[in-house]
Amino acid sequence: MIKRFTIILLAACFLLLGWGSALANAAAQSSTVPSITSFTSSVTSIDATALSGRNVRVPVAWATANRPETANLVFEQPLPDGRVMNVELPRDVSFVPSSGVGVVVPFPPGEDIKEVRLRVTLADFVSGKVFDQRELVIPIGAATAVTPSITNFSTSSTNVSRNSLTDKSARIPVSFAVENRPDNSNLVFEQVLSESSSVNVELPRQNPIIPSAGNGVVAPVAPDASSSNILLRLKLVNLGDNSVITQRDLSLPIVDVAVIKPTIKTFTTTATSVTLAALNDKSARLPVTWVADNRPNNSNLFFEQVLDNGSVVNVELPRSNPFVSSSGVGVVAPIAPSNANATSITLRLRLSDLGSQTTLAEQTITVPIAAAAPAPVPTIKTFSTSATTVSSAVLADKTARLPVAFAVENRPANSNLVFEQVDGSTVTNVELPRQNPIIPSSGNGVVAPVAPADANATSITLQLRVIDLSSKTTLAQAQITVGITKVVPGAPVIKSFTTSAQGVTSTALLNKTARVGVAWAVDNRPATANLVFEQVFEDNTVANIELPRQNPTVPSSGSGIVAPNAPKINTTTTITIRVRLVETATNKELAQQSITLPVIKDPNAPAISSFNALTDSDGIDPVTLYAGTYQAGVTWATINRPANSNLAFEQVLEDGTVVNIELPRQNPIIPSTGTGTVKLHAPQKVGATSVTLRLRLVNLATNTTITQVDITKHVKGGDGPALTATATTSAPAPAPTQDTTTTGSGAPISITSFTVSPNPVARGGGVTLSWSVTGATRIKIDRLAEFTGANAETILDQQPASGSAPYTLPAEYINSATFQLSASTADGQETIQSAVVNLTCPFSDKLTADQCPATQAKNVDTAFQPFEKGMMLWRGDTRKIYVLFNDGTWQALDDTYQEGDNLGTDQPPQGLIKPINGFGKVWFQIAGISVLGWATAPETSYKATWEMYPLVDANQMVLVPHFTLPDGRIVRIGNVWQVQ
Repeated sequence: MIKRFTIILLAACFLLLGWGSALANAAAQSSTVPSITSFTSSVTSIDATALSGRNVRVPVAWATANRPETANLVFEQPLPDGRVMNVELPRDVSFVPSSGVGVVVPFPPGEDIKEVRLRVTLADFVSGKVFDQRELVIPIGAATAVTPSITNFSTSSTNVSRNSLTDKSARIPVSFAVENRPDNSNLVFEQVLSESSSVNVELPRQNPIIPSAGNGVVAPVAPDASSSNILLRLKLVNLGDNSVITQRDLSLPIVDVAVIKPTIKTFTTTATSVTLAALNDKSARLPVTWVADNRPNNSNLFFEQVLDNGSVVNVELPRSNPFVSSSGVGVVAPIAPSNANATSITLRLRLSDLGSQTTLAEQTITVPIAAAAPAPVPTIKTFSTSATTVSSAVLADKTARLPVAFAVENRPANSNLVFEQVDGSTVTNVELPRQNPIIPSSGNGVVAPVAPADANATSITLQLRVIDLSSKTTLAQAQITVGITKVVPGAPVIKSFTTSAQGVTSTALLNKTARVGVAWAVDNRPATANLVFEQVFEDNTVANIELPRQNPTVPSSGSGIVAPNAPKINTTTTITIRVRLVETATNKELAQQSITLPVIKDPNAPAISSFNALTDSDGIDPVTLYAGTYQAGVTWATINRPANSNLAFEQVLEDGTVVNIELPRQNPIIPSTGTGTVKLHAPQKVGATSVTLRLRLVNLATNTTITQVDITKHVKGGDGPALTATATTSAPAPAPTQDTTTTGSGAPISITSFTVSPNPVARGGGVTLSWSVTGATRIKIDRLAEFTGANAETILDQQPASGSAPYTLPAEYINSATFQLSASTADGQETIQSAVVNLTCPFSDKLTADQCPATQAKNVDTAFQPFEKGMMLWRGDTRKIYVLFNDGTWQALDDTYQEGDNLGTDQPPQGLIKPINGFGKVWFQIAGISVLGWATAPETSYKATWEMYPLVDANQMVLVPHFTLPDGRIVRIGNVWQVQ
């Protein structure tokens, strides 16, 4: 054993010598070699007594640069006697991240040593080569004596009833707080009966040790009959000798309250009857409403059915809380009576004393038994498409996609829907692959029709059938016809290549983490061609910037992500991204288009990434403008918005003065991204050709402008520009989206009207698109993505000069939907115009007055636990754990806890708590001691309302939650979180 230890010690010495040599060589290397860029701690002094007992935990933070794949970080403590001790806590994964926070456990360095030296080493774990080391020194201090004190012992109760004291049902809520509490101590709640006697008034609890601060309930008893008050006492006692360290008293008056007889005031149902079939198969559910007055504490309500033979059965449905509230609404599940000829059932609500089981009050209602209605006949109420025609070219190459809307009534349980194409006697299934084979009874979808057998056919027929899954028989069917537009392919062209990105940061480019969202559309693409995404450098060299994908063939239109590289020259201020259409076999280029983006040097600078006003296509109506009643829809988005800031919508008048154009709203704080409406002021002079709108990001503390964007909108009949934009900001200004873009030559195209009605409309509702265009040979309408503005879907193509078409909005649109009409000619001239339809909010009772949530879930099982530096929330229906830090940052992690998972071995200080289960696992994984601290109270469960709201992050829309806390306050999560 001694020989083995000697060999290990010699190997360690050689390894340390190797590290020293490597450090000497590293000094001569360039700035691109692996290095430790920072190693810090928030601890400024270490208590000597705690250090000698190995009870010290030191939070540390670190960061590295250019770390090789075979390198790891080691945390050590060099001792004065030459030994080097590993001070890492046990962890599941041996690899330490390149940057992060953690906790180390230092050793006592020896007598008369006044400091602790901690070191982090970046080394190759294969060769043992040391790339870099960093040290930090923390002084050792002495503990300071403190005096324990009870700083709070209070109650929200103003008195206590003598009757409740007598029948031992009195419960008094108390709040308490203790400072400088010794380790081996506890809190005791008592009632003082006389100078020589007292009684413990604590309720049973699982943990005998009470935290140093919190809220609870005590159960006082009746004093002697002559007493007019009760005296409660909180004592801090030494658990070793049971001596009192300090104490504090609280007195409450006793009041006499008359006894009121409990009654059931109301017990009703809205059901007028119940069917015998539902009673027999135990599927009957009847809504009930009740109100109980003067209910004693130790009582409960029971819902029962009185059978015809006098017996009683409980008809309550399972519930998590056995106690029924004194008033409310619910559902009972009655059963069939024993008498087959019974014409009614009797329901009873009974208020019972839980101790004696005596009935305090009761009330009954009678519900008639109705004859069973005949089974309804299934019918297809709706089967339609917003497409009026389909191109022969897309039918031939099997890329045709047609939107369909459908609704079925009285659908049997064991049935399904089938979407088909009928071509003479041939029937073809045109459904796209899907995860769930069972189609809902109503909704929206897409079918993939094929070219008919007759090349001269002028239409296709789509069919929807409701079928019985057992017999495969058809229960109902409906058909629709769509015309075929003959298309002669022209020259390949990249019609659009766009991005909603305002720029890309130099840091992301250098770290190779830059990601840019792009959207594209190609016309007349040959079957043998593909799209290639590239970056063109300053010296005209090219690099492919596509991310790995399963399918090498890129669709002709869509959106995606590219990964650009850093420019070859550090002073370059822009990057160029290019898409090329090439022949796959020969690599011959058929078409190309480029985008230039600025390189942002400061990625943390606040910026307004988009601001647009949605006015009439031919300009602002001058009549309503000069009347001061013109209202315009606006959309906006910001990045890196400071916490103490707000947005201001203004109009710049002709003489340079600025007026606020915001409409009244409940919440004065405007969200960082959203849509809204402003009311324009009349111009100062008649004949104005344009109106200038301004969006400012304002510091609320100093009322100074952080950044701003101006847009100018054309007044109908004037000569001003359709839309221009300027910005004043430290970050690059965002490029506005043009209302109308015209290219090519020849006679101008005119879009005389493009509207969406009704407006507003419900989410997922149906609208009618109407248009009128002159001078165009091709008319196409696209639907744009709500938050990125990318082309989401071409819904109509090759349309007549004027017309209208129905369209059902996709369910995922939340606040508004934008449609874009493109009118073009064969010589390349094109005009584009947008129309926006606002969506009504489906939730009348929501958490945030100025926004509409994407989804809402009420009464969700939720867990909450407060910490020294933040809080944790667990959402039961999604099993997500949200960690909210006091600095406004947050994390969302999956609850993966299983019995036996590693939660660490650290023990909390007196008065604080170590989290357990799912909270405990997440807390351990994120080094919670240093970044979140210990829990200050146990985990509690409650019912919360959760709402999901859209947030634009990295040019993509994600959903983030808003939810209620146990005290009723609302947490709003965005780039940072805040409580309102």
